[in-house]
Amino acid sequence: MSISELQTLAPSMDWLEFLSFLLSPLELGDSEPVVVYGTEYLQQVSELINRTEPSILNNYLIWNLVQKTTSSLDQRFESAQEKLLETLYGTKKVGSLALLPFSTNLAAATCPQGVRNVFSMVHGCVV
Repeated sequence: MSISELQTLAPSMDWLEFLSFLLSPLELGDSEPVVVYGTEYLQQVSELINRTEPSILNNYLIWNLVQKTTSSLDQRFESAQEKLLETLYGTKKVGSLALLPFSTNLAAATCPQGVRNVFSMVHGCVV
């Protein structure tokens, strides 16, 4: 599949700009071939992004940032995260570990944030 075809499949993101940034200093064009797995997933996520209000997407991104950095922030943020997890998943904090009703490893591997984390680790950039 070409970058142009990927753009048609999942138009919520500027793929040429994103891939050019990731693969800099290589110069890419729309006809550059790329290997894409999970085309149905990408298409559905793109549709979800396009039909979701920007304020909701912003809140999602901010909460993900807060959740990833609460250990570095003061107690107010940790308390807010605990309340959110309790509301969303019915968890109770035990010591420093929250008991979640699902495997966090499986969730991290299958959710978009998990994909971003892997890209960040492998490519050394924030996605």
